[in-house]
Amino acid sequence: MIVPTLVLALATLSVEVKAGILYAISGDDFGIPRRVNQIDTGASTVTPLFDLGDGSLGFSGLAFANNQFYSVGSTGFGVSTLYTFTLADAGITTPLFDLGTGFSGGLAAQSGNQLYALANSLSGASSLYSIDLGATAVSLLDPALGFGLAGGLTWNSDDGLLYALGSDIFFQQSLFSIDPVAPGSAAPVGVPLGSGIIGGLDYAGVDGMLAIGNQFGFSQLLDVTSGAGSTPLFTLAPFPSYTFSALTSGPAGPPVIPIPAPAVPWLLLPALWLLLRRSPGRVRSSRHG
Repeated sequence: MIVPTLVLALATLSVEVKAGILYAISGDDFGIPRRVNQIDTGASTVTPLFDLGDGSLGFSGLAFANNQFYSVGSTGFGVSTLYTFTLADAGITTPLFDLGTGFSGGLAAQSGNQLYALANSLSGASSLYSIDLGATAVSLLDPALGFGLAGGLTWNSDDGLLYALGSDIFFQQSLFSIDPVAPGSAAPVGVPLGSGIIGGLDYAGVDGMLAIGNQFGFSQLLDVTSGAGSTPLFTLAPFPSYTFSALTSGPAGPPVIPIPAPAVPWLLLPALWLLLRRSPGRVRSSRHG
């Protein structure tokens, strides 16, 4: 369970993490979610690399395939486009094709041509889509996953299932398994993970299932492997910081010149731009991308 204390947030927890390289997206100096960060789990370090695009789009979901990254860029109105970039691009993105609206719930790669994505309607209803990169086609696989699956998505090559992070109206998080060939199969796994906004999920093989937890402005890397809750591994950014979202395993990459962290990160709220727009708590009464 995520512990909402500043002392825990600022500490580097003594939980063993196997060496690996992850990538995540956080807010830029103005809180727009487009900053790519490299996470070295062996050294427990986070290095901001570059910002995606010109700041007119927020990016959610992150997957690595075909020696490049894929992410969903969305306007403030939720219009979503699939983009690609590499570490050598230094923030230059290439649009591939439009996805539709509401694709801010997570992105996962099954193979070089097959991606999966979560979309969320204004009512908070979640749907699973298949993205065929070869045919540049988007297909609806499951329109009835439930509500609030907007936190992240990953593919487990060992059991052939997708896993997603979902939130109820009280922001209690749970890990869900999804069989992409069996509509209606979404089901919670284990006990709830805790409260707060959790964005980003990655199946890292022997390293287990890792997620990003955001609570009161600080971000942590979490182990959610066992289904028995969430175990904080180390702090990604202390309070006050920009919210981290999207998570994927990736290459060590060529040497890069990291961008400096903002001296006074006082624009915290804009970092929740996409997360608040898709929050299940703002719907349900009228009524996790």
